[in-house]
Amino acid sequence: MAEEKIINVPKNVVLPFNPNKRSMLSGTATHIAFEVVVSKLLRYVTKMENRTWTELVAIHALSQPFLGGFNFLDQAKDIEAVKNNNKASKSADEKYLLMDQIKDGAKESPAVLVAMYIAATANKGFAFPAFGIRDVLLVIAAKALSRVALTNVHDKLPKALKDGVLVHEQLMAIQKAASSIAKKAV
Repeated sequence: MAEEKIINVPKNVVLPFNPNKRSMLSGTATHIAFEVVVSKLLRYVTKMENRTWTELVAIHALSQPFLGGFNFLDQAKDIEAVKNNNKASKSADEKYLLMDQIKDGAKESPAVLVAMYIAATANKGFAFPAFGIRDVLLVIAAKALSRVALTNVHDKLPKALKDGVLVHEQLMAIQKAASSIAKKAV
């Protein structure tokens, strides 16, 4: 059991970026692109520290292996459930309403905070995190808004990207199910 968990760590690091799994790679790239663009826009609007595109891509790429494992709350709803939002015959549980999208996005923010800490440690060495409450709030808002944006344009994406996003969602669910951190938090 312990050996399996140790092997799971490098697998989670490599799997989102595996070039042999094109749908996984396209889903990861799409996810990162939405997060970076929303983060960059929020930083511009709030006049916060203007991080470079490269730095934001690096941070959001670093967060990918942690998305499932550091999601301490219930599993995110299926992104395709948004198709049911305009159907009166569907119950609220079968729909993916705006508030659910915001919550599901915000639940992924601990992974980005861990990635920010790793990036800061790589740049400056071990120290207390160099980000404050504004950074934490910006990460939460960016994750929430990027989830809303991705959910609402998902149907309009090319098939390869659409399938990639679904595969990426499945990977996060698998990571969450296998995470000992998330299990202890519940």
